[in-house]
Amino acid sequence: TDAFMRLQTLEQVSSQQQIITNIDEALRSIEKGSYGVCDACGELISKPRLAVLPFAKNCIRCQSEMEKQIRCRGRR
Repeated sequence: TDAFMRLQTLEQVSSQQQIITNIDEALRSIEKGSYGVCDACGELISKPRLAVLPFAKNCIRCQSEMEKQIRCRGRR
């Protein structure tokens, strides 16, 4: 239906806007000299992770821990 198609289009635009925001933040962190540094622990984010997700804000270890905590909260 038309309503479904409009909703789907809005979700796609929202997703694309979030990607643009993430890229802008990554560019700002390059300018500040903090690109590739984990926001949570301050360690370097691995190059393979940045190659796959250039706007990653956390290293694999910290991101996994955060996601684990979110999943645990969701089960309560």
